[in-house]
Amino acid sequence: MIPIYIHNLITIINIEIKNMANYKRDNSKQNMFVPIMIDEQLIPSTIEYTIAHIVDNYLDLSSFDLVFSNNNAGTTVYPPSIMLKIIFYANALGLLSSRARACQTNITFMCLSGDVQPHYTSIAAFITK
Repeated sequence: MIPIYIHNLITIINIEIKNMANYKRDNSKQNMFVPIMIDEQLIPSTIEYTIAHIVDNYLDLSSFDLVFSNNNAGTTVYPPSIMLKIIFYANALGLLSSRARACQTNITFMCLSGDVQPHYTSIAAFITK
């Protein structure tokens, strides 16, 4: 036989459990792995899609080959198409600084750059050439 005070305690606990709010879990501090198909993120008829389409299909970028004639010696450079997409889109948004940071944090910049994250000095050097 259960003593009366334990029985009363169990009754109180059961009542409190029944009256507690039942919330969904908060996963805001949980890491996530979200697979992203980069080429499917740019939606047609948006400014970012238009910039990517023009740079990839209409601009002749062969003149950059003379400027960046590093052959196999020296370090590799970022493709001009990627740099132009970053610069054009940033200018369209009025973002004249923090373009390198945007390539790390903004999904649209990540998609335009193919998830390449150039350093801000690389972007500045490209602009000056």
